[in-house]
Amino acid sequence: MRRELTQIVRLLTASLLIYGCNDESSISLSPAATQSHPIIEGQKCLPGEWESALEIVVEAEVDFDVFGKSVVTSSVCGATLIAPDVLLTAAHCFDTAKLTLGIGQILKLVYRVTWDDDLTYLDEAKTPVIPKNAVKVSAWFPHPKFDSKKDLNGLGARHDIAVLFLEKSLPFKPVTLVTREEVKQIGKGAEVMIAGWGDRSPGAIQTMMSFLPKQSSEKYCARTLINELGQNEMQIGSDSKSPRKCFGDSGGPTYMNILTPYGLEPRLIGVTSRAYDDEICLKGGIDTRVDPYLEWIDQTMRQGCKTGTRVWCDVEGTIPPAFRWLIGIFKTFLGWPLMAWPFMPWLP
Repeated sequence: MRRELTQIVRLLTASLLIYGCNDESSISLSPAATQSHPIIEGQKCLPGEWESALEIVVEAEVDFDVFGKSVVTSSVCGATLIAPDVLLTAAHCFDTAKLTLGIGQILKLVYRVTWDDDLTYLDEAKTPVIPKNAVKVSAWFPHPKFDSKKDLNGLGARHDIAVLFLEKSLPFKPVTLVTREEVKQIGKGAEVMIAGWGDRSPGAIQTMMSFLPKQSSEKYCARTLINELGQNEMQIGSDSKSPRKCFGDSGGPTYMNILTPYGLEPRLIGVTSRAYDDEICLKGGIDTRVDPYLEWIDQTMRQGCKTGTRVWCDVEGTIPPAFRWLIGIFKTFLGWPLMAWPFMPWLP
């Protein structure tokens, strides 16, 4: 009965799935349906490339009443490390409406993050598998104005962004968020970098018989361009010839090299939300811009320190570029021993 139920769940969920950059769905019980596939026109990320780009994995137990219970572990979304214990992702990644298919009750729901470049084993496992390096998510905060049914075509203001906290800090270098002063460098035609475990088969979901894209489950990277820029969102990639994001890349990062007094430095400027229109991923994806939400992100992080929800509060809010520059100066002129602080592993 459980095997039959799992197959039913996979088919139903896949048929509902316009996942990642195309609609508000966030989680499926089917590893095959939500599983990661490479960024379109991208290439495998090199070891350690964009180490701040991580993948969210869900462990769920759902009671389907007369159909029994189903337990599945599956990757669902990308996320970006912005502090040792904080990540930024899409709000729709925590929408559980389609997790239950409207007929089930959630008995257990645990989110974790992993930095495995290859998650193929999640597909191949006959029983639910949790990545060995996975770290639990202790709390998540979708933007209060997130509307899953708003602005499904073209740019708008869907507020598809969320902050999540981890149970322990990670030894990777977080990426700095773009600042108010640096926003003016973001414009149409600007080169950006993208990373994710998403789909590279934009036409895969064309018919009911071909809704499952080819499995890959590997972290892919690419350079592409901003094709359209709105007040709250932007289009990343433009047509079938441009590198772009697709199914499974939701929540993942868009980076941009910003000119600073210290040279070019990467900044996180966008979070993958959905497809540009009903042509799925043929026209690139829509990102939620980070800069309109800087104050909310900062406040959420500070509140986490005040309530004890966070585990790393050396810097309570968003980490400013000056913090990294200051550490670099101390390291260069005063020597590393003076800088042996808790956040040492990820500093330059």
